[in-house]
This record gives sequence, C-alpha cells and structure tokens, in this order.
Amino acid sequence: MTRPAPFTGTYRLQLHAGFTLADARELVPYLEALGVSHAYTSPVLAARPGSQHCYDVIDPSRLNPELGDRETLCSFADALHGRTMGWLLDIVPNHMAVSPLNRYWDDVLLLGSNSPYARWFDIAWNAPQNLHGRVMLPVLGDELDAVIERNELRVAYEDGRFRLRYFDHSFPVDPSTLPELFEPVGGDAHAQDPARIVEQFSSGDAARARLRTLVDAQPYALSFWRRAATHINYRRFFEINDLVAVRQEDSEVFDATHALILEWVEHGLLDGVRVDHVDGLFDPAAYLRRLRESLDVRAAARGAHPPIYVEKILEHDERLRDDWPVAGTTGYEVLNDLEAVLIDSHGSKLIEDTYRELLGLGERGPYFRDVARYAKQYMLRHSFDADIRRVARTMVPVLRRRDPHALASQRALRSVMMQLTAAFPVYRSYLTGGAAAPEDRALIERAEAAARKVGIVDAALLARVTDVLLREDPSDAGDIKELRRKAIALFQQITSPAMAKGIEDTALYMYAPLASLNEVGGTPDRDLSHALRRLHQGAAERRARWPKSLVCTFTHDTKRSADLRARLDVLSEIP
Repeated sequence: MTRPAPFTGTYRLQLHAGFTLADARELVPYLEALGVSHAYTSPVLAARPGSQHCYDVIDPSRLNPELGDRETLCSFADALHGRTMGWLLDIVPNHMAVSPLNRYWDDVLLLGSNSPYARWFDIAWNAPQNLHGRVMLPVLGDELDAVIERNELRVAYEDGRFRLRYFDHSFPVDPSTLPELFEPVGGDAHAQDPARIVEQFSSGDAARARLRTLVDAQPYALSFWRRAATHINYRRFFEINDLVAVRQEDSEVFDATHALILEWVEHGLLDGVRVDHVDGLFDPAAYLRRLRESLDVRAAARGAHPPIYVEKILEHDERLRDDWPVAGTTGYEVLNDLEAVLIDSHGSKLIEDTYRELLGLGERGPYFRDVARYAKQYMLRHSFDADIRRVARTMVPVLRRRDPHALASQRALRSVMMQLTAAFPVYRSYLTGGAAAPEDRALIERAEAAARKVGIVDAALLARVTDVLLREDPSDAGDIKELRRKAIALFQQITSPAMAKGIEDTALYMYAPLASLNEVGGTPDRDLSHALRRLHQGAAERRARWPKSLVCTFTHDTKRSADLRARLDVLSEIP
C-alpha cells in the first residue's frame, strides 16, 4: 500500500444515504486534481436511519449501512491511497443518539441501573425530583396524566416484546413489571395471545389506572418536555434531549466504542481522526492520551502515526494546551484572524456606531459583552438549569466538609455556579482535581472576578466555590475527594454548552453590527486595529508549536460561508 502524503489540504465530504462512500469514491480523481491530500469525511458509524449528518450514532460497533458495506469502505480507502492521498475520519466520542434503535440505551431503559450498559451513559441516578433512580425522558407533549387521559400512550407488542408507544416513540417494558400487564387476563398469562393481553389490559374503567401504574414501575420516567431544563438527569450534547453523553472516562466504554475505528486504523484504511466536541468529555487530555496510545499500537506494524485533530474553539488569546498529544485544531482561530484582516477597522467602528444609534443604544451600553453575559445567563436558566443543579448538588458535601457554615442554601449555591459559568471567558478549563495549571488558575480567577463584579452573588460563597475548584485539601477523605473531582468535571462540562448556546447561537444573533464578525470563535467587538500583526503572530506561533495544525476559512459549523463573509467585509470599506 502506498504511504499517504503529508497533510497539506483536506476536503470535507458530508456522507449520508444520498451521498455514500461509493459516491465519495467517484470524487477521488477530482479531489486529486484540486490538490487535496486527504478526504475528510463526516462520521461513518451506524447512525439514526435517515440522518443527514450522522453525528447521532446508535451503534459504534457497526459501519452505517446507509453509507455502504465493508467492501465499499475499503474501496474508498484504496482509491485514495492509490493516488497517494489519505482519509481523515470524524469521530464522535461525546454522545450517542437516544433511540430505540440504540440497543445500549434501550437496554438501560429496560433494566435501569442494573443494565450492563448503565455505565456507558452519564446519568445522575441519585437525582431528586422524585425520580428515585429512574431516567427522566422529557418526550411528552403534556403532563403524563393528560397524555394518558387522551389515550396517546398505549401498550404494544413489537418484535416479541411488550413496549410502550407514544406516537413515534417506543420504550421497553421492564420484564419484572409484566405481571402487572398480565393481571387482567388471568390464568396462564404467558400462554395467552399477546394481542389479547394488550386488548384486555387496555379495556375497562380501570385501564388508565393500570397504565399509569405500569408506567410508574419502569426504570424511566416519561415526562412533559418542558421539564427537561430543570429535571433531566442525563447529560446531553448541549440541550439536545435525544443526544445522550457517553462516559469515555471509563476504559471499558472507550474500548467498546472505539474498537471498529481502531480496527480500520490497524488495517491501514484510516490515516487520521478528527475528534468532535472534545471539550464535552470528562477529561479531554486523558481521553486524547488514551486515543493516541491506541492509534499508535494499531498503526505500529505499518510504521504510521495517524494524527489527531480536535474540534477546539480557542477564544482570543487562548492557546491549545501543550500536553495534548494532537496535531492541532481544525483552525477556527485562523478563520477569525484572516477575517479581521479583510475588515477596515475604522469603517467597522462607524457601522457599529450607526447600528447602536438605530437601535437606540446609549454610549454606556449594552455592548456585546453585556449581551453575551445576558444570553449565557438566559440559556443557563432556561436550558441548563438541571445541569447547574447537578453541579451544585455534587458540590454541597465538599463545601460542608471544608466548612460546615459555608453554605447558606442550595439556591444560593446554584446562583453562584450560574454566575461563575456565565462569566467564564473561554469554553472550558482543564482542571483534574490536583494542582491547578497556571492557565486554569488564571481562567477561574478571571471568571470569579467577573462574577463578583456583577454584584448579585454571595461573594463569600463564590470565594469558597473557587477555592474548591482550585485547591486540593489534604484533609479531604476519599469520598469527598471523588465528589470534588466529579463536581469540577461537571462544572467544566457545562461551561462549553453555555458558551456555545449562549454566545454562538444567541448573542451573535442579538448583536450584529457587521455579521461577518459574528462567527464561531469570534466576537462583534473584536479589536481590529492590529489585525495584520495578530495574523502574523498567530502564524509564527502555530509554526513553532503546532506546525501540522489545520487552517480553514469556513467549515460545516460556521454561521456563514467564506464568500458571503467576504461580501459583508466590503461594507466596512464603504460604511
């Protein structure tokens, strides 16, 4: 097999049922003519049928059948390698789809915490709100009693099993609760026709009460979708309820979810991976070290060293961590540096002044920083309150062990955690529970100062919270030490969604003087006066520290295409 060329230019291909691996193979000569060194494809593991993006994986042990079979996959890889090109694959370690077709998740709904796959997913089994060790599923269009009253929820028999059906949703029935289902039939229930069992169970004046009892006995709690923000007890990808977070910090989960990808690496089919949403993981650095070691072991026989690229959005002067065993990022920081060079700083300022005048905004504000803080607070209250509650709940025993009088109320603690999260200046820190790195200490202290400046939080409690985040107390017992580590991780896993949904998907659409500045990793109030110098400094730093890092002008996640932004940039020259 011909060794692929070094990474010099990637071309992203979005695979789905309408554009398969076979279709991608036909484009290989065209990509070669463009000067592309590597085809960079979207995920190829089995995803929800009909998915247009394939980030909603349902089975990491299988190739997505809608994209092709093993032969098709090998043919695509061979076509690339035959032209001295390579294949960069996008992988999705952070989450999987909530779907009855996801056998791992469905087994958790069937057996609850007793499922062998319960360890796969980040579920707070000890959550309050009367869940009692159940998984909350916020899928109903109304309260449960109202849904039952309207006969929208029913028992069905599908593929040899009894299940609960709610429109397009399907949920397993715990075998231990089947006697409740069989009871109205009488006699030898197991010998009865399933259709008759369902009919008898669903008939009569007591049918709704029986159904409610059966539903309440399941390891999951069917709930009104509006309760997700405050009550959901599994971590999601951002606030998307049907994407559940995966616990890659568990070595068995890592091995099971990466086995097929590593097999393709071992057989020389893949030449590198791009890690989606690396900041969502419990400990990104530890995950990347494990991935680096696994890739090297599998590629050793070929003398290869497949690079790892991370989807990491660096804010302003933030730097990629030196201890990450990666080739670099996907290049959003370059995108914003390039954009700034194409904008006339004086003209941009005139546009913003006119924009503020038209909206009736005074000289004292609000400016983008104020809008961003408000938008993050709004999203934390309305979409991520359950996550904030979970962080606070985990933090409580740690605070009380260190100082029994430190906590006035959990409500006060939730307020502190929300303000600290809203004030966080970047996507996340990378504390692990031990000594804080200087970069992490600076981020936490900066967020604390910003939260304190708002003036609506308990300053003493805020100081104690930051102390827990930054300082390891030698007197902490084993259980408290583990709770502290968990609380730190949960806090860091909420700052990223707050940034993405609060700024990227909210503030950037609320404050937009010149929309080409409103991009992933960018801000409308960026200082443009030294844009050219900043571009060259960034290039020099990448050459010295991350010479193989990718650069880009747009991606599948950017708000606007590069050509549209270029047209908008021209407006700064004619303000």
